[in-house]
Amino acid sequence: MRRAIAFASLLMIAPLAAQENTFALKPENFAGDWTISDTNPTGGCRITFEVSKSPFGYPAYVFGCTADDILRVSGWRLRNTSIMLTDDKGAPVVLLKIKDRNHFKGNVSSGRSIVLSR
Repeated sequence: MRRAIAFASLLMIAPLAAQENTFALKPENFAGDWTISDTNPTGGCRITFEVSKSPFGYPAYVFGCTADDILRVSGWRLRNTSIMLTDDKGAPVVLLKIKDRNHFKGNVSSGRSIVLSR
């Protein structure tokens, strides 16, 4: 009887643990303010993702950045399990791999590594 109860408990806990490690790749789950680090020697800057649809994806607004490649960013879109930051014509600026729901990593066109976090 104890084994049956223990087994039943494990079956109930396993789905909860799986849910905590996954998240939906929906634009609304990425909306809001993010910190960009490793883009300039004076520290990070910020980017805000919005979910109102535009011709080239969703709008993005950069604040306090000095790196030219990041200053070109004006939009974003999901691409498989990555986030692509785009310029005003929809051309890719950087592709960020999703590490978890609050952490992305990628390289800008100059080869410099950047991290987005919140």
